Amino acid sequence: MREPRPTRLYKTLEIPKPSGEAPAGAVAQGRSRSLDDLKDDYILVEIDDRGAMKLDRQPIEPVRETLVKNLRRAREKTGRQSMLLSADF
Repeated sequence: MREPRPTRLYKTLEIPKPSGEAPAGAVAQGRSRSLDDLKDDYILVEIDDRGAMKLDRQPIEPVRETLVKNLRRAREKTGRQSMLLSADF
C-alpha cells in the first residue's frame, strides 16, 4: 500500500511594515505557476509536515521572532513585498 502524499497549501500574504501601514486587500489567484516562477515576485516560506522552515529555500529556525526578522531583512534586501507560504500538513 502506498503511503499518502502530504497535502500542500499555497497562500500569498502581504508582509506588514513595522510602521503599521494597512496591508493590501486582495490576494492574487488564478493561473498556476511553479515556485521557481514565483521566487522573483514573492518571498518564499516553506513549512514541512514536521514544522521545519525555509525562507527562500534556505533553512531557518522555526521560531516566530526569527521568521519575522528574516522576512523583514528579505523585504529590505530584495524589494519583494509579498510572501508565498507553502505548508505541508
